[in-house]
Amino acid sequence: MKRPVPLLFAAVLAAMTATTAHAQIPLPGADPIYGTVDLASDFRPDPYEVAANAGGPVDASTLGGDCVGWISEAPTFSVTYSPETGR
Repeated sequence: MKRPVPLLFAAVLAAMTATTAHAQIPLPGADPIYGTVDLASDFRPDPYEVAANAGGPVDASTLGGDCVGWISEAPTFSVTYSPETGR
């Protein structure tokens, strides 16, 4: 009697993959991939430019609404802007 070893191996491998895979979700509190910057009124250089590659392994539709495409788990870049007060 022949045993279906390749089929059994494929089934075990599929089960192992399913139990070890983790859901990829956005992590807004994670450290930004390309860094951060704090800008204030009249910042220089203006515009402030950062070279970055956007996108990643997370399906943006998990955010709901009309989001589409692929995003990274961590933010790409973070900007904190402080406008001048008292003008």
